[in-house]
Formats: sequence, structure tokens, C-alpha cells
Amino acid sequence: MTTRGIGVIGGPGAGKTAWLSALLEWVGGRGKRYLHYDGMSSNAQALRQLQLPLTRQQYPQRTPIESGLGLDVPLRTSGDHIPEVRFSLHVSDYAGEELNKKIFQERTWGDTWQNRSEQAALLIFVRIPHNEGKNSKESGDFVPLPRLQLQEPPDEDSPEAWGERVYRGQSRPPAPGVSSAVQVPTVLSLIEVLQALRHQRGLEGGERPEPASLRIGVVISAWDAMPQDWKDAGPTHYMQQELALLDDFLWSNFQAEDVRCFGLSSTGGDLNDPEYKIKYKKNPCGYVQWTDAFGRQQVVKDIAAPLYWALFGDRGLPDGSP
Repeated sequence: MTTRGIGVIGGPGAGKTAWLSALLEWVGGRGKRYLHYDGMSSNAQALRQLQLPLTRQQYPQRTPIESGLGLDVPLRTSGDHIPEVRFSLHVSDYAGEELNKKIFQERTWGDTWQNRSEQAALLIFVRIPHNEGKNSKESGDFVPLPRLQLQEPPDEDSPEAWGERVYRGQSRPPAPGVSSAVQVPTVLSLIEVLQALRHQRGLEGGERPEPASLRIGVVISAWDAMPQDWKDAGPTHYMQQELALLDDFLWSNFQAEDVRCFGLSSTGGDLNDPEYKIKYKKNPCGYVQWTDAFGRQQVVKDIAAPLYWALFGDRGLPDGSP
């Protein structure tokens, strides 16, 4: 069997920790149909820390960068339409703080990030803004504020670290002056990471990798909190409208069939809601939504679906037709 690597990145609060916690529970339970552990992980303590909160119907807490906890989970696929393949899920920065601190504050690249460019696929986690819900065309212009500051950066636990949209009519920060710190919108930060990873592969601007050599999955987390009109339109449409710069960059620099956008709900609802918390205790599950090649919305209660796609492309995705 072939061993491959899949990387996972995203800023603090992007939803990676919740997904990893739910994924580990899924692998140990109903997910065994297609996904299995492939030997003992060297990160057993970190895995136990991640799994425990959801067994209590609580969201897992992020681990600070100072703890040095990362994940390297050996996994294996098999069953039905899924070929048998060994792969490793590499999440050296599952809380997002390393990406925030090392790259965007200190402007340095370590060996871990350079090696990540050689992985077969990358899942990029993006969280919808807290005030998302209205179609931007109806609610007026928006600006990507507040933004990441490279001088005196905001607290790493705050949403300001990676940006959040502020709609017209709401409070805005003071206009920047000549001495103001450089500010970088979230989407540009993600594009910078992708540019650096492409550079490590020796790719020029606009040069696409060989087909199936590097798949990029954009995972929009907390999809259950998305308003129904966006759910009906699907995650691909959302990315085209609300993450247009990232969408254009991916279209221009990667194979079209090697880019996919997913809407992810790791827990299927809000665990802070007492009623849903009881429901989740009886039936712990999340779901994934995507738009297929024919424009149809597919939804499956298998939060590992982005991994199947990362490994096998569209043929690895389960049938999620209504």
C-alpha cells in the first residue's frame, strides 16, 4: 500500500481542533467502514486530550503553541468504493498558533512548513464570520476588518488575529495613519502560505502542478451556523462570492479538478445549545456538504469526506444525494 501525507492548516479558531476531535471519535466508531487507524500513533497523549471533551458534549479547547503538541496520525482507508491506501494526517499546528506566530508575526518558515509542501494534499480551514448571515449584495459593502497586525499583534485567542468581516453600519476601527502597522486580510494570509508552498515545489506563478499531485481542499467550518440561503447555494458558491481572491488564486494556480470547497459541521449543531447538546449525546455526528461537478448539493454524515477527496479526488466521495 502507498503511504501519503495530508496536511491541515488554518488560523486560531478556524475549526481544526473540533474537527480533529470529532474525526478521532469517528475513526473509533462508525467511521470504521472506510477509515481505520494504521498502527499506534506517537501522539497518544494528544489524541486522548482531543477526544475527551466531545465525549462530554463539550468543545475541545485549543492547545497553546508553548505546549508543543502536534499530531501525526497514521490512518488507512478501505471498503466499497474506497481503495486501500495508507496515509498520515499531519497537523503539527492543530491549534493554529504556530501559523499565526511563526509565519505572520515573525515572518519565518521552519522545516515543518517547508516539508509540508511535499504532501499530497492540503486542507485549509476557514471559519465563517460571527456576523455572517446576510447576502453581502443585500446588506451593503463590507470590508475585511479587523486585520492581522504584524506589529503589536492582537491576542492569539481573539478573532482579530485572522480577521472578521465588518458590515456597513457597524462600528469600524479608526482610519490607519502613516505610522500604522501593516495589516493583512485573512484571504491574503492564506494565499501567502500557498505561494510559499508552491515556491518550495519549484512552481512559477500561474504554473499548475501535475494533475492529482497536489489537491487543495477549502473547508468552511461551523457550516451548521450558515444561513439557509447560503446552504442552498452551497460552499462553492460561498467561496466564489465571499472568498473571491482565494477562489481566483486557486483557479489560476491549481488544476480545477484538484480544488474542492466543503462546508463542515463537526458536531452537526451548536453544543452550547442545551437542547442540541442532549440530541448530540444520543447521536453524536456531524456532516459535510459540497457541490458536485453537476452543480448538485451533496450532504453526508461522514466528516472524513474531505480526506477521501484529498486522497482519491471526486471518485473517493460518497454519494450524498438527497
